[in-house]
Amino acid sequence: MAENLWLQAETDGSINLRLRAIPRSRQAGFGPVRAGRLVVRITRPPVDGKANQELLNTLASALGCKRAQLSIVQGVTTRDKTVRVATPPADLPVTAGALARYLGL
Repeated sequence: MAENLWLQAETDGSINLRLRAIPRSRQAGFGPVRAGRLVVRITRPPVDGKANQELLNTLASALGCKRAQLSIVQGVTTRDKTVRVATPPADLPVTAGALARYLGL
């Protein structure tokens, strides 16, 4: 059941993604879900917000939305983060299982 807790659809149409960022990875990418959080690997170090910038750019690209539609609402200085997608694309799946397949997990 914890595998499905990483995505929350909100009543205003936005979605919140519970993530675990892994900075300084060899390659950016997604996978697996651990302890109710989607693991996101990013190549940048967590210095001066560079890792957060890459995280949001990677998510925006994968989800097919603009970077401005994403914001970190919790965990700016930690690896465990909650990212809000203010206006997700209409074709973006809003269930954890469907979004995981969409991201290629």
